Amino acid sequence: MTYSVSGKAFILITFMCMMCGLLYAQQPDVRLVLMNGDTLHVTSADTLASKVIYQVPGKEKEKSMSRYRVFLIVKGDNELWVYDVDTLEGDDYSRQEMAKYIRGIYDARQNYHTGWLKAPAFLVGGGSAILGPLYGLVPQVVYVSLIGNISPRKETGMDEKMKDDFYYREGYTGKARNKRTRHSAASSFLGFLTGLVVYQQAFHK
Repeated sequence: MTYSVSGKAFILITFMCMMCGLLYAQQPDVRLVLMNGDTLHVTSADTLASKVIYQVPGKEKEKSMSRYRVFLIVKGDNELWVYDVDTLEGDDYSRQEMAKYIRGIYDARQNYHTGWLKAPAFLVGGGSAILGPLYGLVPQVVYVSLIGNISPRKETGMDEKMKDDFYYREGYTGKARNKRTRHSAASSFLGFLTGLVVYQQAFHK
């Protein structure tokens, strides 16, 4: 059986694609699980002194980050622990406890929503603008502080199986408070700027 030039080229290209796919399938899935709950997919990763060296897909140059930002390196079915417990301090979370804490942070980032806070924060900021550009910041600081200190209810996006776990709940509520504080502060300040513009136009006509 004979093949034309184009037929041979097609067979060669098909074979190369199959080999590339096979090599890619054999590569283990490499992930960096970060202390803030994020997961970074990379092609390779390892520890070097106080840093974690890794490569991102499609890039040849290696990157690095402090090992204190990384909890765990996952290579296929293998796990390389980066997080170390300081036995001298005695109050650090164990690896299992920290894993639950980070899971709580991740779930809060994904499931805890603060859209309902934008309108009241905007109104507080807008109303406080009547006090002027300096004193008008005081009500905003008080409001944002109060909002940030309120713990979320267990029903607001927590994993049903883990919501009663202390370490999971600590991670979740801490991240939820952080989101609530940041988003309230942003909406309040936007309302404050809007209020200043409105009052300036109203009183200088």
